[in-house]
Order: sequence, then C-alpha cells, then structure tokens
Amino acid sequence: MDTRHFDFVVIGGGSAGYAAARTARGSLEKVAIIDDAGELGGLCILKGCMPSKTLIYSSELLHLAQQGDKFGLDITSATMDMAALSKRKRVIIEEFASYRRGQLGSDRFTLIRDRASFTDERTLVLANSGERITADFFMIATGSVVNTPDIPGLRETPHWTSDDVLDLDFLPESVIVLGGGIVACELAQYLRRVGSRVVQIQRGDRILRDSSPEASAVVSRVFLDEGIELHTGTSINSVRNDGGGISVEFSQGGQDFQVHADHLLNALGRRPNVEGLALDKAGVELLESGSIRVNDMQQTTNPRVYAGGDVASPHEIVHLAVMQGEVAAKHACGKDPEPVNYDTVTTV
Repeated sequence: MDTRHFDFVVIGGGSAGYAAARTARGSLEKVAIIDDAGELGGLCILKGCMPSKTLIYSSELLHLAQQGDKFGLDITSATMDMAALSKRKRVIIEEFASYRRGQLGSDRFTLIRDRASFTDERTLVLANSGERITADFFMIATGSVVNTPDIPGLRETPHWTSDDVLDLDFLPESVIVLGGGIVACELAQYLRRVGSRVVQIQRGDRILRDSSPEASAVVSRVFLDEGIELHTGTSINSVRNDGGGISVEFSQGGQDFQVHADHLLNALGRRPNVEGLALDKAGVELLESGSIRVNDMQQTTNPRVYAGGDVASPHEIVHLAVMQGEVAAKHACGKDPEPVNYDTVTTV
C-alpha cells in the first residue's frame, strides 16, 4: 500500500485538533487532519456547548415569561414551539459548523476522511483505503463518547443520549434522567422548563459533585421548586422497557422505589474515545480513568505523539481543549510554550 509522510498529523477535527493543526501550520508545511466523523465540526459545535446553550437560553426565556407577573408583565400564555426551537438551533449551529468545515477543508491542510489506527510508534493505517501515514509528530484529539455503565438492563433498553435530546423537535411528556453531572442537570432543567415531567436519579449523595456542596444544595432546591422529581443517594437496580414506556427500579435510604416515564435519558457521563486507535502499538499509555497519559506539554508516553481535548484532559471544557492543542503543536515545532494552568479553571 502507498505511504504518505507529513510533518504533523492530527487525528480528530474538533476544537483541540483544529487548534493543534492551525498552530502547527504556522511553522510546518505538511499538516494533515484525519477525521472519519459523519459530520465535521467536533462535539462542542455539533452536539455540545453550542446547541445546548442555544436551547437552554430559549427555555430560560420561556421560564421567565411564565412568571411575567413578577416582572410587571401581562403575559397570558407562553409555551414552547419545539419544531421552531429545533429549527432555530439548526440554523445557528450551521453557521459555526460551515465555518469550521471551511477551515478544515482549506488548502492549508490535507483533510483525510478516514479512520486511523497505529501500526507502530510512527505509522498509521487508514481503515478504508489501507494507506499508511507516517509523520514526525502526531496529535490525538478524538474526543469522548457517551458512557453506558453496567446497570442491569440499561444497554438493552432504548434510551436517549444528550445528542438525542438536543435534536428533539417534539415535547416529550415524561423523561427519566440518569445522572447528576453538568450535562444531566442542564438537560433535566431544560426538559422541565419546556414542559416535560422530569424524574432525575443520581447515584451520588448530591448532584454536581464537582462543585461545592453549597452550590449543589442551591441547584437542588431550585430543581425541586421547578417541579423536577429529584432522587439522590440511590442505587439503580434495574432499567427495563415495560411496553408502555421505561421503568427504573432503585434503592434509596433502605427502601426500594420504581419510577416510570415515556423516555429515558442516559446522562451518566462520557469516556475518552480511544477505541480502535491501537495505542499500545504506538507506545501510548492510558491512565486508570481511561484518559491518555500526558505531561504538561501534552506529550504522551511516546514523545512523538501528543494528545489533548476530552481524550486526555482532566476537564471537559472546550477552551482548555483549544489551549492544549496549541501547547502541543508549539512544543512539537520546537518552541517552549507555557503549559495549561488548570488553577485558572473557575468553579462555583
């Protein structure tokens, strides 16, 4: 099979990947981006912060309009037109996605639409063409995928992920939300505010466990006030499709409970997307968490391979992903960048 050589090869065209490619191209001539996603743009633009914040903003406007009397407004009725909301989201996201497609497909880079895996420390093979790609340096920026824990019945039971909720063009009557992290909480409140009955089940003692207990308590009170049926400190025993919807059985405080809804949202986190990369052949090690092990220059245990974004970051934040991509590319180009300072991450 044919072999092509590049100065710098990025696997994944999301925020970290594009930042690395753009930065590397400032110093190097031959930069390639390999991405086999059905749609280019990355998680943040297509299925993450941009669509979610677009929808959440509309749901907040609806929430405030429904309390118009508090603000001296005479609003007789306010409801959500889900089809119109979905259309608005698609229009807004397409503006960003089309711009990113143009960046990735520009003549500054070689864009390869294929899936790559390592065959050794300096070689990739493309799944569809069989072509081999070698490079002086590589950047892994493959992001993350939805995590499906080993809860009895969950894998076999039809359920939504955040992707599905962000694409809704109808109002679900009722939804059970599994999880208590940021994504779970955002979407639980969004669904409740647009008019769905929401049951949220968190296995830990509180939602938003990465935030302060005080912040978690405030959000919990607001959720209960807004009508979310919130259960924390649970052990989920089973999930099943009972023919008329979804039932979840869980234990809480020594008692067993069962809740039922039309739909189920699995928001139990994400995991690094490393499957199929054959990282062991490249000498790239993983942490116990499943993330790629990197140093403060984003180098993996193979010094010619860098990693950044959700596949290697301690925080799933797009701005950090961009910074990690820039640091990796600068270091590969022989510069001496400042490492990402995670002490600057703001929490509540």
